[in-house]
Amino acid sequence: MTESTRMPIQSTGAPCRHIFVYGSLMSSVATPLGARERSRLSGESRSLGTATTKGRLYDLGQYPGMTPAISPADTVEGELLELLNPTATLIWLDQYEGVRYGFSASGDYRREICSIELQKSKFAPRQPASSGLAQLGDRTDGDGAPARPFSPASSRQAATTLNRTVQAWIYIYQGALNQDRHIPSGSWLKR
Repeated sequence: MTESTRMPIQSTGAPCRHIFVYGSLMSSVATPLGARERSRLSGESRSLGTATTKGRLYDLGQYPGMTPAISPADTVEGELLELLNPTATLIWLDQYEGVRYGFSASGDYRREICSIELQKSKFAPRQPASSGLAQLGDRTDGDGAPARPFSPASSRQAATTLNRTVQAWIYIYQGALNQDRHIPSGSWLKR
């Protein structure tokens, strides 16, 4: 990850509504670790689809840790979520991830904003209202025609492809990497 894509935690203005998850919090993970948090996060967000970012993924045992990229080929695969109430959700997520503010060297993770490349989206791109095409947030049947109004439950159904860059929160691992194994695929699910 380059310095230009990293941003400190926002303190003013509108909060970032997106978060990139790459381990135990992904909706497709079915392990006991993080099950309660995954369920809670599912109720407080909607999945926008598969996404990637520049970074290096490590197997820390029961969960992964992502560090900044070492080479241009270092990419991490995960899921992009839109948070329904970012402020409230980030408070408990920070506790879950062990983020400690005011102590730059403490805590296993830090939260920052990074550029995320959305690979597959469940939502069509925004079009002018007069075009008759779906608006961002509308679920489609794959041909661009709206299927029905958005609801959190329907958002997890049939996806259309849309590649775009989004700014999102991400948890960066800053603990020691002693015997931890690098995951070359960048995917916790394909390790």
